Amino acid sequence: MHEDLRILIVEDVAADAELVEHELRRAGLVFGSRRVETEGGFLGSLRDFRPDLILADYTLPQFTALDALRLLREQPRRVPFILVTGTQSEEVAVACMREGADDYILKDSLKRLPSALRNVMEKWATERKKEQAEAARRQSEAKYRLIADNTLDLICLLDRERRIVYVSPSCEQLLGYAAADLVGRQAESLVHGEDRPTATQAFQEALPAAGGGRAMQLRLAHRSGETRVFEAVGSWIRDGQGTPQSAVIVCRDITERQHAEEQLRRANLELAAREQALLEALADLRRSHEQLQAAQLQLIQAEKMESVGRLAAGVAHEVKNPLSVILMGVEYLRKHVGRSDDEVGAALCDMDGAVKRADAVVRGLLDFSAPGTLDRRDEDLNGIVRQALLLVRHELARGRVQVVQELAPQLPALRLDRNKIEQVFVNLFLNAIQAQGESGGTLTVRTGVKSLREAGSGGGKRPFDPLNRGGSVVVAEIEDTGSGIPADQLSKIFDPFFTTKPSGTGTGLGLTVVQKIVELHGGTIAVVNRREGGVRVTLLLSMDPQA
Repeated sequence: MHEDLRILIVEDVAADAELVEHELRRAGLVFGSRRVETEGGFLGSLRDFRPDLILADYTLPQFTALDALRLLREQPRRVPFILVTGTQSEEVAVACMREGADDYILKDSLKRLPSALRNVMEKWATERKKEQAEAARRQSEAKYRLIADNTLDLICLLDRERRIVYVSPSCEQLLGYAAADLVGRQAESLVHGEDRPTATQAFQEALPAAGGGRAMQLRLAHRSGETRVFEAVGSWIRDGQGTPQSAVIVCRDITERQHAEEQLRRANLELAAREQALLEALADLRRSHEQLQAAQLQLIQAEKMESVGRLAAGVAHEVKNPLSVILMGVEYLRKHVGRSDDEVGAALCDMDGAVKRADAVVRGLLDFSAPGTLDRRDEDLNGIVRQALLLVRHELARGRVQVVQELAPQLPALRLDRNKIEQVFVNLFLNAIQAQGESGGTLTVRTGVKSLREAGSGGGKRPFDPLNRGGSVVVAEIEDTGSGIPADQLSKIFDPFFTTKPSGTGTGLGLTVVQKIVELHGGTIAVVNRREGGVRVTLLLSMDPQA
């Protein structure tokens, strides 16, 4: 034990404090001590005596070990704390340990005190070493991050799946992207399409290698669409067992150097054969123009779906109010003019139907572009299903569709936005009714609880389960007896504006909105053709309230 060990003894009986000191010296410990018995003395000693260890009786006249522990927690400096008391109470020990005591010793067992003290001090020494190592690690990390943040080269940190974890600020100057724009993206998304296979292969080959990867040249896409050439070299960061955990890639922009080399090469060629050099320059220019066009088309296509939502919101809000005015005007004319003239009435009826179809498209656009906020509460899924069936009862009767309900009793309550989930079922029921044509058919809706293994066997992906608990989900299935969906169209049914319905009877946004609502609830939706004919739609909803 260190010679400068300072022990603060919280004890109102001097003889008991002397017994503690005697027992420690008898065990060969060298230390200095101070005894206090009041709150003021305790706080003063923490400041000026700065003890390395506190030995405290449980009960003093106006001060207890629990009081001391609570005061100690408020101090910036942590100190080991051992309770030394004559109170033989398990509740006392538990209370003190909960408040942060490191050990508990009865006064009639003081012989155990030296070994307990050694164990506690060794534990604290180990913890201090860990804290010092962590501080050193943070300092080292800060040093290397300072280097990375101020280098002119592009430095990327990738995980094993080649996702970008960190990118140096120089990225904005070199590629036009802010660092925050790239974190989480696949590194290949920045590589020119022709260089991606080579880059991916080099990454995979370097994964089991002992050293770093080989240097290579890559073309990277600037945010403006320009292609820049970089010389890249990577190294692996490995754990204690030597397993690669992440890769550091350092890229140096050599575009200008290559341009200079190319210009020199062309100048030499021009000296030998000016005409041939001119033809080659024209061919290079044509290829560069084609590559730039291809890159622009790829960028437009990549951002197309993201732009649809923003465009939909703007268009819908601009068109919705004029449509409402037109509908009111048509209705007014039907009442005051259409009744007296059959041709005018028919024309107004056609106008009414056309405007309502346009209104349906606008409402679909609003649903598609609506922000992903939910008013989630504990809801009964069976009750929502029954209410949705009531809302479509006229369509069921008109389409001569029979309903079969197989709703599981006592389903667990789910955290749902009732209105949005009701909208999901209404859309799915209407699709099932329309799919069965004029001859009618049967609509079957069932609910139940299944394990994730059972639910995943019916097609579609399983709900997100980060802990891989293999728990249960609530399942809702809607089946119809229609003609099904052509196999080549199944993969497109969730795309915006895609529809299998005749022109004028669908907007192509219904299933897109349904999928968005289900995913906002942390669930999944799968649509498959039944072997016996018709379609089965399966919804999987998590019972986890945090999903």
